Formats: sequence, structure tokens, C-alpha cells
Amino acid sequence: MIENRQISPAIFWSTLEILSTRGIGFLISIVLARLILPEEFGLIAMLMLFTAVASLFVEGGFSSALIQRQDHNYTDECTVFWFNLFAGAVAALILILIAPWIASFYERPILKLLTILMAFNLWLSAFLTVPTALLAKKLEFQTLMKVNVSAVFISGALAIYLALSGWGVWAIAIQTLSSTLVGGLVLWSLSNWRPSLRFSWKSFGKLFNFGGYVLLASLIDRISTRFYTLIIGKSYGALELGYFHRATSTKDLPQGVLSGIFSRVAFPVFSSQSGDIVQLKRSLRIALITTMAVNLPVMAGLMMTADELVLIMFGPRWEAVIPILKVLCGLGAFWPLHVANVNVLMAMGHSRLMLKIEIIKKTLFIAAIILSSQISVIAIAWGMFALGLLGVFINTWYSKKFLSYGTWDQLQDLKPYLFVTFGMILAIAIVQYVIASILKSDAMILIFLAKFMTGVMVYGALTYLFKLGVLKYFREFIQQFKNDSIPLN
Repeated sequence: MIENRQISPAIFWSTLEILSTRGIGFLISIVLARLILPEEFGLIAMLMLFTAVASLFVEGGFSSALIQRQDHNYTDECTVFWFNLFAGAVAALILILIAPWIASFYERPILKLLTILMAFNLWLSAFLTVPTALLAKKLEFQTLMKVNVSAVFISGALAIYLALSGWGVWAIAIQTLSSTLVGGLVLWSLSNWRPSLRFSWKSFGKLFNFGGYVLLASLIDRISTRFYTLIIGKSYGALELGYFHRATSTKDLPQGVLSGIFSRVAFPVFSSQSGDIVQLKRSLRIALITTMAVNLPVMAGLMMTADELVLIMFGPRWEAVIPILKVLCGLGAFWPLHVANVNVLMAMGHSRLMLKIEIIKKTLFIAAIILSSQISVIAIAWGMFALGLLGVFINTWYSKKFLSYGTWDQLQDLKPYLFVTFGMILAIAIVQYVIASILKSDAMILIFLAKFMTGVMVYGALTYLFKLGVLKYFREFIQQFKNDSIPLN
């Protein structure tokens, strides 16, 4: 059982781990973006749909099942481990077999060897799933930080060296493979868990009852969220895909940090509260206000400073990223609503219902991408934005059904932060209009700093003026978790 005193350190180490790994990773990506052509990034992005789908079969949804179930045992853990290795080998073999078809589909011969390399990386990742899940369940994020920081830093340094040596797209591919290798070596050296030759069909069936539905729901989600790589790569080519993927990854950095911290800590805690509807509703409300109070201004600020930020970080050849990034920031603004409501459904054990929801949402999402692709690449971004909002309304409808906390109630709690964020956007727009007539266009850093400082000061001033109490909710968010013990075996 995890003690109350472990919750706050878990939040701290989880936050530090995600901030450090994603921060280092993003800095490395900035360097690589200046050394490697956008088209070469697009080549790797062409494989993302296939590798993302294959990786799900490696994990199989069983890691989530190990975290969600409070009564699992060592036999269950070994069963998941050996299944993951077998599934990883099968998935890797399938990728190798279809590698020639992928290269032919995109009309890029180099993709054949790239796919084989990614298939090998996929199988290696199967060794990491169980020890990683067990560390996450025990909230041992300090150990996970050592693993992930080591992997990101060493693989990133190697990729930069290879890029400087003219390896191009292979520098990115080797970065992925070396990250898995380093992460695996560090993980197994720090983890006390070791598998034995145990496999139980009873354990498999017990975990599959939950994990199977999570797998199917995740499969649908991965296909839909990466479907743009297939459409853009085939219809518009590697260069346009490189631009779109860069916009997506830039938007995902702050969004991923926030949702990553939330999902890691909240899902185990939500699972422990699944029998207490009143407490679960209270936890969801506090979590939503806390995360959205941060995410809304971050996404709005990224959208309003995109003109300068993209050119400063990645250079002039990435200018086409700017309009795509602005639209995707709108999609990312409401992402915590999706993450929080889905985590509650999973914690309550409604994995079958979650599968049905994902089928509805993602079918519409894929249809939107296909239809908008007939217009332009930027139209694809708008289609994703529209269907993303629809998905939020679908998720919150079920929160109303099970927790009496639906779309309207959640928006009412978030309304003050929506208005304050709009005020911040308006202030930045005014400053942008004023400084455009004063500063020269080549003073991008000064323009960015002026807009950034305006956003920070206006948002901070308005939250203080209207007594929104963001820090109060954050303290309550932590205190909420400190008041609960999480039973574990």
C-alpha cells in the first residue's frame, strides 16, 4: 500500500521527470531541426501510423490493467511480461514483412530499411512495459526520471553527432533505437522486479477483461491521431508532412507535459476512489480546474507567439509550420478535458464503454481528415480541431451520466479561466499591433519577449483581480491526493 506521505513526492518527481525529459528532448529536436531537412523528418513521420499501431500490440493494454487492478499478483506480472515479448516479436515480424509495401505505397525506397530498424526497436520496447508500469503504480517516478533522462540525453547527443556527420534521416532513426536501448539498460539495473518462467491463462483472461478493451480503444485512438501521417504523406509528400508533424510535436510539448503529469498520478488515485462517487467527482473537478488554468494560457500564448517562436527556434525553412501550429493550439487548449474524463471512465472500470466512445469519436475524426484533405493541409488541421471539440462533448456527457458532472457543469467551473484567457489573447493582439509599427520585422526576439511578457502579466493580473485562486486549487489538488491512500499489492 502506498502511504499518504508518498503522494506529494510522487507528484513532484513525476512533474520533474516529465519536464526534464520533454524539455531535453525538445531542445535536442530544435538542434536537429536546424541540421536535418524538413523532408527527412517527414520520412520518419510516414512510419508513425504503422509503428504506433504495432507498439500497442506490444503493450496490449495490460500495463493499464496492472495499474487499475488492486488485486494483481506476481503471476499476473509475469504473464503480462511474456505475452508482451511474444506480441512484440509478432508485431515486429509483421512490420518487417510489410516494409516493402510501405516503401512502395509512399514511393520512397528508403522506407524499407527504416521500417525494419523501427521493427527491431519495437521488439526491444517490449522488455520495458511491465517494470515501467509497476514503477508507475507504486508512484516511483524518481526512478523513472533516471531512466528516461538517461535515455533522452544519450540518444539525443548521439543523434546530434550523426546529424553533424551528415547521416540525415538515419540520425533520427538511430536516436529512437538508442533511446530504447539505453532506457532498457538503466531501467533493468534500477528495478528490483525480475520475471520468472510463469504464464497463467487465468491471469491472462482476468487482465484481458479490462486490458483488452483498453487495447482496442487505444488502437482506435492511435489510428485516428496518426491517420494524418498517412493522408498527408501520400497526398502531399514528405515535405508537407514534415511541416505538419513539426507543428503537432510543438503543440504537444506543453500539452503533453501537463496531461502526462495528470494521467500518471491521477489515474492510480482515481482508481483507488472508484467506489466513492462523491469523492471521485470532487477529485475530477479539482483536477480539471487546476490543469485547465495552466493549459489554457499556455496554448493561447503559443498560438499568439507562433509567428516569432517558430522562426527563432527552428529557422526560416520551417515557416510553413506557423499557420498549422496556430490551429492545432486551439485543439490542444481543451485537451485536459478529454484526458481527465477518459481517466475517470477507465478508473471506474468502464473499459468496454470507453471502447464504444472511441469508435464513435474516431470514426468521425478520420472522416473529417479524409474530407478536409481534399482541400489543403491547413484544412486538415481545422478538421481535427472541430472533431476534437466534438470529442470533448461526448466524453463529458458520460461524466454527467456516472458522476452528475457533465459538459455544462464543467464549463461553468472553467468559465472564469476562459474569460481571463480571452483577455490575455486580446492584450497580446493589441501589443502586437502597436509594436508592429515601432519595431522592425527582424527584431523577432524583442517582439516575442514583448508578447510573452504581456501574456504572463495580463493573465496573472486578471486571475488575481478576479480572485480565481489558481494556487488554492493547486494546493487542494495535492491535498486531495494526500488524504487518500492507494492500496497496492
